[in-house]
Amino acid sequence: MEYNFVIDCSDRRNDYLYKELYGHYNVQRFGENTTYKSSGKYVYIFAPSAVIDNIAADKIKEGSAVFCLKYSQRIKEILDSKNVTLYKYFDDELLAIKNAMLTAEGTLAEIIINTTLSLKEINILVLGFGRVGKSVVKLMCDNGCKVSVATNDEAENALAHLFTDNVYKTNDIINYIDNFTVIVNSIPFLILKGEILNKISKDCFIIDLASKPGGIDYNQTQLLGLKTLHLLGVPGSYTPQTSGKHIKQSILKILDEALSK
Repeated sequence: MEYNFVIDCSDRRNDYLYKELYGHYNVQRFGENTTYKSSGKYVYIFAPSAVIDNIAADKIKEGSAVFCLKYSQRIKEILDSKNVTLYKYFDDELLAIKNAMLTAEGTLAEIIINTTLSLKEINILVLGFGRVGKSVVKLMCDNGCKVSVATNDEAENALAHLFTDNVYKTNDIINYIDNFTVIVNSIPFLILKGEILNKISKDCFIIDLASKPGGIDYNQTQLLGLKTLHLLGVPGSYTPQTSGKHIKQSILKILDEALSK
């Protein structure tokens, strides 16, 4: 089938995605004066950082496909009424894993910038062992860091032992959190708060990878003088070209699979 791509280039990933598709497909930028051909399926690709509002939904052609990261129930109802097929980026597990790996690379970059130690001297605690946590742990281990993991999930706890012997229960972190020079949080709820923050070394660098509002009491860290960084949208900021390529590969794979059904 012929595809006509309409791409929202509001972040750098989709700007590179546009360049990847240009010359191979009919490609237009969303928001410009879109011209519609009578043949081919229209595929709208919204940037991972974009939110589809009513104005954008009204511009989407009936019977098309839409790729995005998130949408409201109201937008889903509008697009369903137009027979639009909705795809969420991270329903593709391979893309989600690649995204986690790029997030780990950006995290490593910030650790190098914001600490004064060699990686081999860094004692790092990673909170959570989902996709992002696993990727961070592997990359830090590969670069010689001394890595510890905290998770309450029994399966994650067992798997973490493939990378390090230092695996703890998240509920117990107050007992050992003063030992670390870097803490990376990937748990999407408030975990670093209260007495736990009082125990953290003043020389520690804390990176929060959890989506807003994050997993840290930032008011308290400011009062304590702790160095923190809420690091969001890492692939779009640090590796947009590679991220755009990954998104392109995922979208083409999903479209090909849909055709084969």
